[in-house]
Amino acid sequence: MKKISVIAFGVVLLLIGSNCIGLSKNSFSQSDVEGSKISTNRGKVEFVRENDSTGLADTPWPMFGGDLKHTGRSPYDTSYVDGTERWSFSTGWDINSSPAIGENGTIYVGSGDGNLYALYPNGTKKWAADTGGPRSSPAISSNGTIYIGSYNQYMHALHLNGTKKWSFYAGHSVYSSAAIGRNGTIYFGSGDGNLYALNPNGTEKWNFQTGHFINSSPAIGRNGIIYIGSWDDNLYAVYPNGTEKWRFSTQGDIHSSPSIASDGTIYVGSEDNRTYAINKNGTEKWNFTTGNYVQSSPSIGADGTIYVGSKDDNLYALNPNGTERWNFSTRGPVHSSPAISSDGTIYFGSFGERLYALNPDGTERWNFSTGYPMVSPAIGSDGTIYVGSHDDDLYAIRGPRSVEASGPDERRVVLTGNSTYDFSVENKGDVNDTYNLRVNSTDPNWTATVEEMISVAKGSSKTVKVTVRIPDTVSNGTSSEIKLTALSQNNSKISDRHSVKITFYRTKTEIDLVSSTASDGWNYLSTPYIPMRKNLRAILDNSSDGIRGNYDKVMYYEAKSEEWSTYKIGRSSHLNDLKKWDRSMGIWIHMTSNDTLNITGGPPLSTDIVLHPGWNMVGYPSQRRKIANATLPSEVTRIGIFNASKKYNIEYTSDLNDRMMSPKKGYWVYNQAEKAVTWTVRY
Repeated sequence: MKKISVIAFGVVLLLIGSNCIGLSKNSFSQSDVEGSKISTNRGKVEFVRENDSTGLADTPWPMFGGDLKHTGRSPYDTSYVDGTERWSFSTGWDINSSPAIGENGTIYVGSGDGNLYALYPNGTKKWAADTGGPRSSPAISSNGTIYIGSYNQYMHALHLNGTKKWSFYAGHSVYSSAAIGRNGTIYFGSGDGNLYALNPNGTEKWNFQTGHFINSSPAIGRNGIIYIGSWDDNLYAVYPNGTEKWRFSTQGDIHSSPSIASDGTIYVGSEDNRTYAINKNGTEKWNFTTGNYVQSSPSIGADGTIYVGSKDDNLYALNPNGTERWNFSTRGPVHSSPAISSDGTIYFGSFGERLYALNPDGTERWNFSTGYPMVSPAIGSDGTIYVGSHDDDLYAIRGPRSVEASGPDERRVVLTGNSTYDFSVENKGDVNDTYNLRVNSTDPNWTATVEEMISVAKGSSKTVKVTVRIPDTVSNGTSSEIKLTALSQNNSKISDRHSVKITFYRTKTEIDLVSSTASDGWNYLSTPYIPMRKNLRAILDNSSDGIRGNYDKVMYYEAKSEEWSTYKIGRSSHLNDLKKWDRSMGIWIHMTSNDTLNITGGPPLSTDIVLHPGWNMVGYPSQRRKIANATLPSEVTRIGIFNASKKYNIEYTSDLNDRMMSPKKGYWVYNQAEKAVTWTVRY
């Protein structure tokens, strides 16, 4: 038997004899921990399983303040947003912290009901995880780990699916929102007065003691310096090794989280009614006095303007030299930290029960009322404003959009050269319109092209094809985000964009095939990958990876036509009607000698397989073994599994809770419905 080793994470499965081939809500409790020692002593880690290193996620709003410097700035345009509610999601209690926005637009927000919620962009719940009363804003790492502090005295780390990764006991309530350093270190403050630094696996790196409670969230400046305020009236600058660089004393508790300007100036509010500007060396640059406590965290506009709220009911705009540019009066204290869009609009919540949108000159664009105090907002990539309220709801505020661009969210490719993707541009306005189209790639080596202009009648949509050229020199695992923008010619402020993340991934999987007398040489298999080659003969007869000379027949049953297709060695090509093989298909291969088939391709994100009424011959394109009942649609009532001891080498069963579906195996599945259903298989 010839044997070719697996490249990357290719899976090996040996067929002998009767073997075949083919292809919420989470609660954190100590009973969840398997094989881990649990301690409630400060600094102990509960449920540590991984030791990875990663920085802050590159998503629309990955943490409190939008970035490590807490500037509050977003790169996304919101000029069309008019304060119209898009949707609201009710949690079980008030929302006291700002949401974070992760990959694919997932929104994460904590609630006083004890849960961290993950929501899809349309406002439906993805999952909820009981974290014991989250009070901080979530922070998202580049590998998708979500960090959130809680009233139950823990800093929690969660996987993307909401399950627990680890929990760190901090000795007191954690109101401080985490910051993630470039090396993956997690920084946060605790009510015990400590600034903690944790390794990505949840173990303590060091702690730095201040003189009082900390609910300020750390900001990280150049050279990794961490800045954080304390109720002992001081702002601290701490080196990445946990030693103090300097401290700056105010005359009141510091609840405010610091922000850092491009020149290194640090801005922070104090309960002595002042906002301070502090030089990099810890000396005072200036201070500005308001009429009451400043618990709001300052935000910094692109032009250097500082926006900060006060308990005196005002939002202030300050020049970089500390003079007042303007102030805007609300109906209640402003503890919210402003968010600033790329068009300069300033968004902030007030205890006067409103979210405000202000123009850069301080005039009001609109306000949105819930009847309860509003917290700090976040801005999504499509311009949607997400904000929590003490009425228990998270709100998505957007406004009418007369054009909508849509398309795939993520794709994987196994071939270099040109790939084409369908996007749609919909005219949702009241008049016909023409749109200028623009497409760009985050990787300059990947070129993307699209037609420059399309006309779309009102109420209609049009498909546009985006061609992406992937260079031959691309490295495995490389991704690029391809963004299509449609700009209205009727109104230059009206536009929409959609992005697709494309990843190049090529690997091999090997399948051992046998000519066992028990099965009369038949093997029933599938491929878990997107094959690099689609032609059946190109896969099977490849000189280096194929099984040429060791098989003589391949068969496949097509459920829609209810006909068998075959490929036989030595038969005229026009009589061979089985031409292709993809990951949705299970196929029979008759072996004359043992051999190993290597299939080059890439793992899909998911696969949609259409199941027609009656019996379907399918593959299982996944890397995970699953109970049949847990993956198949409810319309499937019976399956057939390879068993060499049974007639035709198939064992049929209706007990779907007692059968596992495994990678690289082929299956028969019976759809009892009178119409086709789609089975989505997650890789």
